Formats: sequence, C-alpha cells, structure tokens
Amino acid sequence: MVVLVCACATVPSAPSPADTAPSDALTTFITLVDAGHFEDAYQLLSAPLRARYTPDLLKRDWDLEPLAKERLDQARQALARGCQRSGEEAVFSLGGGRAVRLVREAGAFKVAALE
Repeated sequence: MVVLVCACATVPSAPSPADTAPSDALTTFITLVDAGHFEDAYQLLSAPLRARYTPDLLKRDWDLEPLAKERLDQARQALARGCQRSGEEAVFSLGGGRAVRLVREAGAFKVAALE
C-alpha cells in the first residue's frame, strides 16, 4: 500500500520524465496526493504499483489509512536526509528498516514502495 499526505500549498506540475531526480519525484508525489490529485500522483507510481492500483483505489487507501500523517512526516524527514542510490534504485530511509523506494523507469524515478 502506498499512502502519503502533504501539507504543501502549491501543486507542481508532474516532472519531466527525462532524468528526474529521486527527491523531485518523491516531493511531487507527496504534493499531488496532499492536493487530492490522485490521477497525477498515480502516474508517479512504478509500473507494478500502477498494475495493482487505479487513481480511485489510491485515493480510497489514502483516505482509510490511519497513519497517513505519520508516514508523511517520516517521508519528509527522509527527503531532508537524502537518498542512497544504487543503479536504477533510490532509497529514502525511514528508520527501523523501512524506506521509501523509487525506481527509474524510462528515465524518470517512480515510487515503488513506502514501507
């Protein structure tokens, strides 16, 4: 399940697929979910997650997740610390063995997991 919320006031446009930095992709995803733009946020999910989700299902899971705010705070803290990159993967540690994982697909980083 991927669930994030953001308290950002503005909604950026989706990043260009060409070589998007992992932090930019994650920041944009968080901002879009917070603004309720689940159609756009869905496009920033990795292919395996898009195969399991729809924008409506992403919204439903978000609305039902009791720890959404806590996960957001952890993701923001992880963004501030930066990520570790290895090949086509970027990992933002949340602590306790959990992480936000992004993978590069067609030149752009996509959210693959929020553990």
